[in-house]
Amino acid sequence: IQKDMAEIAKKSIALNSLSDNMSVVCEDLKNSVSIFGKRQFDLITCNPPYIRDGIMNETDAKTIARHEVMCTLEDIIKVSSELMKTTGRLALVHRPSRIAELLYLMKKYKIEPKRIRFVQKTPSSSPILVLVEGLFGAKSDVNVLNPLILYNEDMSETDELKEIYNFLQKNKGEN
Repeated sequence: IQKDMAEIAKKSIALNSLSDNMSVVCEDLKNSVSIFGKRQFDLITCNPPYIRDGIMNETDAKTIARHEVMCTLEDIIKVSSELMKTTGRLALVHRPSRIAELLYLMKKYKIEPKRIRFVQKTPSSSPILVLVEGLFGAKSDVNVLNPLILYNEDMSETDELKEIYNFLQKNKGEN
């Protein structure tokens, strides 16, 4: 929907030498099934707008990215369920305060939550994000993983966060 954001994404893909592995389509996600067809994807990842309502400028790029102005969480999950192959995966990043709605909508559209992992800034802080992976058409069985802790109490990066960064750097441009 946002041409300027699509251009930034294209530049990022080029700068990271990923042009052979991915491309950007600037379009309303509600048109995805007519563009790509049903049951075409093994994996869909999304960082959807987090906020249902509130004070916002409906044309501002940050508002569109953060608020459900142009699409809702339900839109994303519904379209994903149509695009995913049987046993395709959907991976979402969202706010913990909306986990009940997120899980309800996934089940409504036959995407069975399989892995849930909360993300905390420090070991003693409350979760700031939740990572949820679901499998289309799967049986019910969810695994709640240990939280991903980003920083130690002294604000140094945790070993796990360092491992993630190292993995990403090592596999840059693959897959």
